[in-house]
Amino acid sequence: MMNLKAGDLIKSYDFGKEVRSDCYIVGRVRSITNDVISCEYVKGFFDGKVTLPEKNELFSTPVQGASLMDDVWTRIEMIATAEEVELVLSDYNVSH
Repeated sequence: MMNLKAGDLIKSYDFGKEVRSDCYIVGRVRSITNDVISCEYVKGFFDGKVTLPEKNELFSTPVQGASLMDDVWTRIEMIATAEEVELVLSDYNVSH
């Protein structure tokens, strides 16, 4: 299991990455409780189409390893750590 924490940026695949690499949600981790990751919805990708969140939209997903077939394929993938995200945002003077 990867060591996720609040602020990390992840991809959460609808199916395993190896099954459908074009269906996932990008989210910023808010919390992890009882093997469930709660995220701010950043952007979704479904069948080649981009979906944007409603204002302050959240989603939840089980941590990698807590769902059926997680031992076979990747369902959660790290994009950037909280520290990397903060560095990028500060470089562009983006408030969050």
